[in-house]
Amino acid sequence: MSIQVAPIRPLNHPARRTSHMYLEFDREIHLGENSAASIYVHCPIEIGVFLVVDSNKDSLDWISCNHADSRFCLYGPPDTGILCKYARVSLATDYDDSRPYVDGVMKIVLTNTLKSGQAVRKVVFPITDNSLYYEGSRSIFDGIDVTLKKRAAVGVADVKISKAETDWTKSPAWEDTTVSTAMEMGLE
Repeated sequence: MSIQVAPIRPLNHPARRTSHMYLEFDREIHLGENSAASIYVHCPIEIGVFLVVDSNKDSLDWISCNHADSRFCLYGPPDTGILCKYARVSLATDYDDSRPYVDGVMKIVLTNTLKSGQAVRKVVFPITDNSLYYEGSRSIFDGIDVTLKKRAAVGVADVKISKAETDWTKSPAWEDTTVSTAMEMGLE
């Protein structure tokens, strides 16, 4: 029997209420028509404490080292919107830019297949599909590929997980993963 302390997805503090993440960028990302951009963002983490018996890991507790910014928001109309964990995030330079015990880095590839330029300010997605990896006090998430396209005369954003290529330790997770590979709400 042992205790493991590891970074986990930012869904538990102050209480577990959702599996969706709302990342608002600190600046707009401009995409011309039929163009793409690859960015890295700081994504918040929490610290999980696990009891390890044989190969079973049971969650004992979790904490946020940035509890002042641990908040929720509603994406969409009040009666049908999705409750999300909210974070205003800054751009990172690369995977080595994570801030110890506060955030990990996530790569986001934005592709605009529309016939006009777009400005992207936020992205909303189920983060339970994204694994988290760590080495020492640094952490990274699986990335997401976001494609802006038109479907039945409506602009939509499809999101697919992009597995991080790393040999870092995969963080324990106990949340259910999401079956959907398309963004339920969107991107603006």
